[in-house]
Amino acid sequence: MPMFVSKFKKTLLLLISISATACPFGTDSENSESSLGLLLALAGSPPAENSGSSPETVSTPTFSPAPGNYGASQWISITSVTPDATVLYSDNGTEPACPSTGTQYSGLFKVSSTTTLKAIACKDGMTSSTIQTGIYTIAGTVGTPTFSLTSGTYTSDLSVTLSLSTPDSTIRYTTNGSDPDCATGSEYSAPITLTVPGTRTIKAIGCRIGWSPSSVVSATYEQPSTNPQVISVSPSAGNFIKTDQSIVIQFSESMQTPTATGSIIGIDPAVILSRSKVNADTVTLIPPSMWTTGMNKQLELEVYDAEGNGPYTFSFTYSVSTGNVYYVKKTGWDSNDGLSPSAAKSRIFSAIMAASEGDIVLVAEGIYNVNSSSLTADGPVVLKKGVSVYGGFSNDFSSRDILAYETRIVDGCTSSYSCTAPILSNSITQDTILDGFSIHGASVSGGKAISDSSSTQLTISNCRITAGNLATVAVDLYNSRAVLTANSISGSPAGATNSTALMIWGTSANPVIRNNLIHGGSATGISSGISMGSGTKATIQNNTISGGNGSTAAIALTPDGSSIIENNILFTDNGASGYCIMYTGGSALPSSLKNNAFYSCATYLSQGINSFTAMCAGKPGKSDCSVTFDAAVAADNVAANPNFINMAGKDWRLSASTPCSISAGGKDLFSAIPVDYSGIARTIPFSIGAYEQNNSCP
Repeated sequence: MPMFVSKFKKTLLLLISISATACPFGTDSENSESSLGLLLALAGSPPAENSGSSPETVSTPTFSPAPGNYGASQWISITSVTPDATVLYSDNGTEPACPSTGTQYSGLFKVSSTTTLKAIACKDGMTSSTIQTGIYTIAGTVGTPTFSLTSGTYTSDLSVTLSLSTPDSTIRYTTNGSDPDCATGSEYSAPITLTVPGTRTIKAIGCRIGWSPSSVVSATYEQPSTNPQVISVSPSAGNFIKTDQSIVIQFSESMQTPTATGSIIGIDPAVILSRSKVNADTVTLIPPSMWTTGMNKQLELEVYDAEGNGPYTFSFTYSVSTGNVYYVKKTGWDSNDGLSPSAAKSRIFSAIMAASEGDIVLVAEGIYNVNSSSLTADGPVVLKKGVSVYGGFSNDFSSRDILAYETRIVDGCTSSYSCTAPILSNSITQDTILDGFSIHGASVSGGKAISDSSSTQLTISNCRITAGNLATVAVDLYNSRAVLTANSISGSPAGATNSTALMIWGTSANPVIRNNLIHGGSATGISSGISMGSGTKATIQNNTISGGNGSTAAIALTPDGSSIIENNILFTDNGASGYCIMYTGGSALPSSLKNNAFYSCATYLSQGINSFTAMCAGKPGKSDCSVTFDAAVAADNVAANPNFINMAGKDWRLSASTPCSISAGGKDLFSAIPVDYSGIARTIPFSIGAYEQNNSCP
């Protein structure tokens, strides 16, 4: 009812009430009519409606349950007390508006994650309500995944289903023993198949955006084979043996005489069957003259069991030494001859000095401290021509694992610029190998981790090499032709003005650098992954190289024109001002700059006055591609994010989201680089960088 009509009626009723009390109406018609007329005159006539007045406003909508923090999904209703009002709402931050902007509310709806709702009520002929805003914070802890099969021993293939009760959540899992998190591991989408034989542990975690992840849960499944198994092998596979050393293999049951093949075989060995636990369960292989010498020689046995079932094939790998094997461990004595594990020496340098060309030195786990400024037996490890040194052995030398049995060489030198390096090599003219060590340079100015000069055939492989704090160089190669493969090399971790992981200098220098992880380190000034001096050259292929976090360059070079730079991932930690390649070689171009991936560099390649910040048909070029790096030299390079597993954490493995331009964009170098940094076989098409990644690519 309009307000002005309501006021008129109230006034009229009031006058009637007063008249009835003070001057009662008569009963005759005449008196009644005259009294009523008097009242109407006193009250006045109702005013006419004002056609220009404002319409009423629709009631503001309300949410139920009330906005706030919840630990589970909520069903939301929106209402307005105005009859027949229409409610419009949004859940994406936009403003709803009458008559039709937004989603029309028609019934309960579910909010499963943190959401901001906005609602407005509308009705024809009335003013729209104000917008009501409600924030629902949905956050809790995801429930733990469950496994369809419990841990245990099974004799058949398995299909393990993972499930999770928390709605709108996902499961990530691993089968390699590592703990998954919500960024790593495989996303579960189908049952996991486990085939006989093997022992596998599945670890799983529940994840949901905006929620705390579940704890990691695991289940272990043992699936023993019903086929014959190797119980023991001595010396253990992967170890070093002498050319005349017998190999003893024990099986889980009686066997027939096996056939031995493989690259370790020169002349077929004598094969003797004997009893260990049961008849004919042990095979002894005795070389009639000598095993074939060299690294990673294969031995394969094809064998039938006593009932004629088979054949079953077993493979073993050994490295065969032509000379003596010397042993070093922390509990040894330098007065020992070092020729057996029980008579091991205590210092690496002592064993090297006792050895001759063709001998090898095996070093057990532990920390071996040296002083690179000392001329005593506690001084640096000086490599000798033809004597190879291998770390990563257990204390009894029965097995080798360079990660599990870390062998560390640490330079304790404290005299700035008097320290050299804990590993020194000079004039190595015969194959010499340094393999399987963690090497740490002195934490002083001028300290290095490895210094090699005038070497022609030194191979450094499977080592983790780090410059000390304040130091400027991790590996220093002067006139060196060393081969560096499958190493992790890092410049100074802290405190250095300038830091370089790998320094190459001297006009005779021509090293081969393949399958390495290289980081320039941390510096207040300049940091670089590889720095090459004037007149040097190198072959740099399939490395992953960061310039570090100073004023950086992944590669800074002044080569002589013969360098090969192919299949590398080049990037910097400081993308805002970093260079992928800082080239100061004038007209002396490298012979090949191909199939490299450039990432997180403000400048892909700097050459004199030219700063190439774009990739132009496979060649670094100016932003408008009007000028490019030499077309005859550069080809098939890409600018792309490698999508490492964890770039900040220096886990530079490629991932399932690595683009095909990197995972399948490399030049075919299989003949020179058959495996990647971690020992996984390279495949065609080749991946760029130190790691191989076989993504599904067209």
